[in-house]
Amino acid sequence: MSFLSDADSDSNIQHHFDELSLRMTIVFISMLICIGLWSLYIDEILSNLVDFFSICATFCLNIYDPTQWSRIRWFSAILLGVISILPLLAYHMYQFAKIGLLPRERKLLRTWLTWTCIAIVGSTIFSLFFVRAIFDHGHGLHVGYGLVPKYDVVEMLNVWVNTSMFILLMILTYSTFWLMHIFGILTSENKNLWKFRIFGFGSLLILVSFPSFQFEYALFLSAIYFLSIQFLLNVTMRITSSYGEISDILDSDGRRIRNLIADCSCDGAMKHSDLKSPNGMKIVQTTSICSHAESRNEIMHQIIHNNCTHLTILGCDGKACPSRFNENLIRLNVSKIGLNLHSLSIRKGEECTDQVDFENHLFTNEEIYGQETVSKKYEALKEQYGTKLIVEEQQTNKPLGKGHHTLLHM
Repeated sequence: MSFLSDADSDSNIQHHFDELSLRMTIVFISMLICIGLWSLYIDEILSNLVDFFSICATFCLNIYDPTQWSRIRWFSAILLGVISILPLLAYHMYQFAKIGLLPRERKLLRTWLTWTCIAIVGSTIFSLFFVRAIFDHGHGLHVGYGLVPKYDVVEMLNVWVNTSMFILLMILTYSTFWLMHIFGILTSENKNLWKFRIFGFGSLLILVSFPSFQFEYALFLSAIYFLSIQFLLNVTMRITSSYGEISDILDSDGRRIRNLIADCSCDGAMKHSDLKSPNGMKIVQTTSICSHAESRNEIMHQIIHNNCTHLTILGCDGKACPSRFNENLIRLNVSKIGLNLHSLSIRKGEECTDQVDFENHLFTNEEIYGQETVSKKYEALKEQYGTKLIVEEQQTNKPLGKGHHTLLHM
């Protein structure tokens, strides 16, 4: 699904590629500079790191493979270089992506990028002391067994890096799901999709982080990772269904209907109606779809994340909606219906629409339900409210022979 918000420009794809290449070039050059600077001091940094991991009273650390040590040196310089440009990388990622996101999604991305930068630094420092504590415990066991311990420095650093990556992965996974839940992106309908997206990416990182001879250990960690996600989504978090209300409704022709109802106050011209939402539908109160971008963005957010097929506007006939809003509905394959209930309320001298008029105009609209379903709904309404019905024919530019039934309270 794609659409253009009010702040977007309809640019060609080459413009986006040019912007992406420029931002990637800036990030890549900055990273190379940082890697070069860190490489000048990497020997001193690694020396201090080895001293930190020195867990023996006497020297017991060795390098058994000099080529692996050379790899560690360059890997450490690259890792420090990437960490150094994290704020710059997050900034360019946000600037490039924000034009294609809704306001709520922009806040989510901005929060997630900020938290990711903090989590990377924090997990690295935490894992440093955590792994050192594990080494101390293991060394105590070795000495207690009467062994003469000898440790490979390269393997110790590899254990630290892998542990740090797994801790970071768990933190980011949990925080990602919680942020998506807080910002209303994660629902019961799409949680399985997001679960397998994040698990697939995370498990791939786990598998490529460990050497081939530790493949079974990587599979074990992947299993723990998957079970932790399952526990988080199914036990810890209470995820509602599509904001709690919208579900599939089938008309007499078997068409699938997912209807979002917009109660627009038309910039305060009418009061919001305290209407009860019909089963399977949701009512969203907005200030003005015609003149407020925030209202249109909220409507688009609800339509996309609820996979709606219809948008019903209560107040007006929908003809005054901006052209870009109408084009977006067409792109999303959403039918727009205007019930024009504010005009009816004004003729009746009421400040807002009542429940009877709302249900009558909604359930007897053939654009939503079809002719056969409308007849059944109309009879059900007549039986429910026990009212006299007056048929008011509404003329359009293209007469369709349709009529809206207005309920007259007795």
